[in-house]
Amino acid sequence: PDVCTLIEHPLPTLADWRGDVYKVSDEAMWCICLRLMLVYEEGDKLYLCAAAPREWFKDGCVIRVEDASTYFGTVSFQVRSRLSKGFIEVDVKPPVRNPPRSMYIRLRHPERRRIRYVEVEGEGRVKVGSEEELIDLGSPSKALALKVYY
Repeated sequence: PDVCTLIEHPLPTLADWRGDVYKVSDEAMWCICLRLMLVYEEGDKLYLCAAAPREWFKDGCVIRVEDASTYFGTVSFQVRSRLSKGFIEVDVKPPVRNPPRSMYIRLRHPERRRIRYVEVEGEGRVKVGSEEELIDLGSPSKALALKVYY
């Protein structure tokens, strides 16, 4: 069977294969990039799904991160696309060891539709920067359940 690895220099073209080359730093970089797409710290802010591709938000798709280590503590979240019904559901379990000053989640509609409004369970509607597709979650100290309507 073929072994799929990430190699640094497939030369002279990307289609050339020179045997399996295991280079730990290249393999680890892929994991780091995936993590940064989904969980990203910037100073005292925490961003979720900051660079997740639009394709991942198509109807029926689920993005789930469990106990991701951050500077602030572990964070877990799940994004469930129900766009056929006009919304995306999000459950977030924020870090509590060293809470971020602010936490955001970016939800990118596959067809670039703007967010109309966001409902937070038990709190009603919250502000949204619809231009950036960015939802300000504040500095939550308990689990959140959101419904984001398009």
